[in-house]
Amino acid sequence: RDRVAVAASPCFLPQTTVNFTADRDTTAYIRAGRIQVFELQSGGCRGLSAARAITINSVPGQGSTACVGDTVGIFTAGPSLTNENNSQCRAQIMRQLSEAEVAELPGRLRP
Repeated sequence: RDRVAVAASPCFLPQTTVNFTADRDTTAYIRAGRIQVFELQSGGCRGLSAARAITINSVPGQGSTACVGDTVGIFTAGPSLTNENNSQCRAQIMRQLSEAEVAELPGRLRP
């Protein structure tokens, strides 16, 4: 990627993800650190909307940060007795939401 574009794109460290919400199995809103909220879109991530926890991983070769426009790995966990809702998929980071945009989300979708 172009270094100028990388510097201009909002980024976060995946390990700073502290909370998330999901809209169906295609959209996740994650809170990274105290103030950053990002929208992630997947083609469908089995178990995302029911997950109790998710882990975000940057894709090898992209470095340790995840930025708008990047593809990341999502690992979902539970609830299940036989791990049927544990899955992994890929999603694209679509945008960073402003405080106003977060406030406009329905309450169930605010991370």
